[in-house]
Amino acid sequence: MHYAIGLSAGVAFGIIFQGVGSIAAIPNGISAIWAYSLADSVDYNANRPGSGVILEVHYLLVYNCKPR
Repeated sequence: MHYAIGLSAGVAFGIIFQGVGSIAAIPNGISAIWAYSLADSVDYNANRPGSGVILEVHYLLVYNCKPR
């Protein structure tokens, strides 16, 4: 279930933003995969003990997600 929701959210982000961040030349498919990976990481860390997540996204689209 989470896979389908995350995948559809990733595809939606890819369609809406058509290139993520400051690098607008990234194709939609790669944007969708990146958004799905980000959503999956946030979902995983949100289910760990703590009160939320801390998400850091750097300018090269590298991200770090950890539970609070």
